[in-house]
Amino acid sequence: PTELINRALELEPQHRTALWLAGMAAMERRESEAAIAYWQTLMPLLQDAEMKAEVARLIEQAGGTPATLAAATSASITVRVEVAPELVADIPADATVFITARAPDGPPMPLVVVKRTAKELPFDVVLDDTLAMSPHRLSQQSTVDLTARISRSGRADRQSGDWIGELHAVAVAGAGALTLTINKQIP
Repeated sequence: PTELINRALELEPQHRTALWLAGMAAMERRESEAAIAYWQTLMPLLQDAEMKAEVARLIEQAGGTPATLAAATSASITVRVEVAPELVADIPADATVFITARAPDGPPMPLVVVKRTAKELPFDVVLDDTLAMSPHRLSQQSTVDLTARISRSGRADRQSGDWIGELHAVAVAGAGALTLTINKQIP
């Protein structure tokens, strides 16, 4: 079962059930740090207050401190990514969607990146430190710039003809659920 759980997490790192089970399996192996890490990753993905309370209880039972619990519940941004209605017909279903968060005055390297396909649109995504692309973390920022970009080529760099949507100076703490609409094409 552990191999199947690990495979599920390779395919989908934010799979809630797999994260839950991976934490439970780690606890059975007496690997409390690993269990806490899995459950910290799971916490911001949960919407239900009872489920969050249960995961918080598990983190505490595993020896998590108030600081590890706070890290699990803070510094995440939930984003609904969608396409403006007038562009929907132009978007190929097999195109790649990149969602990034960057420090407004920081390096060009994104803090976090999520890659999905256009056929999944609209979708919700949770951006947090588990998706870190560099030593700089989302949790270290007060605000970030969010971008959703649809790439026909599948390339991570901006190309002429890609479709894009942006939100600037988004507060990291307490941002609440946001909508990021892809609403223009790059010339």
